[in-house]
Amino acid sequence: MNTRSRLVLAVVLVVGLTGCSGLSPFGSGTAYPDGYNESGITDPETAANQHSKALSEYDSYTYKMNVSSSKDVEMNFTIRIDEANKQSIADITANRKEQEVIRMEMYQENNTTYEKTQMPLLGTIYNTSEESFSSFQENQTNTTDMNGWFANASFEGAGTVTRNGETLYRYNATDVDNPETYTDLTQSATIDSVETFNATILVDKEGILRSLTFDITATSFGKTQKMSSEIRITDIGSTAVNKPDWIETAKSQSGSNDTTFFEIAA
Repeated sequence: MNTRSRLVLAVVLVVGLTGCSGLSPFGSGTAYPDGYNESGITDPETAANQHSKALSEYDSYTYKMNVSSSKDVEMNFTIRIDEANKQSIADITANRKEQEVIRMEMYQENNTTYEKTQMPLLGTIYNTSEESFSSFQENQTNTTDMNGWFANASFEGAGTVTRNGETLYRYNATDVDNPETYTDLTQSATIDSVETFNATILVDKEGILRSLTFDITATSFGKTQKMSSEIRITDIGSTAVNKPDWIETAKSQSGSNDTTFFEIAA
């Protein structure tokens, strides 16, 4: 199981337990990224591919995601990637009723991934595994999910916003055709029906998705709940990955690939 799959699985299992904008009009000579125009997303697949293509031009970036629900469950996920040095580090936490249920840290250097998982009942678990960095890169730039988000919500142009001195194109959506495409963002196993849906994306001039936020009130397994999610891509070209101080412990307590060792908290 690759690193991305293990992260998603861990979050799904845990969750299962349960003004800086300045609007201005587009100029008539505005050049939009591929897949976009003043009115909205013209071609979801092209827009998603443009994001991947433009982001691949940079050696480093930070990806952040936050998910919360009316079930008092919250998940935070941050991954920092330094492709030039073949390093990445991920930190994922899941809380229920403000109590941390799990924290997973992952550090990859070249083709080796080190994991540290902390759970209240089991203590600290260390593990090592092998995964090529190129495979990891491919997982991070896979456009399947993004294409689904864009294709199944009616995003319309809403002017521009300015963030940290940079102009970003804004698109809003208030309805969704196929809510199942958003299950990864809500960390819900399924979405049966949708009562309300609001989403906003911010895209830079190169076509990189800098932010996606959405709120949804939906029925899942016969129960209605509110869910919110935010994705942000920041520090493009300036992200640094620092080797954590627990790597030597992970090496000493992981005798072979995919072998898990326990350090029970006192």
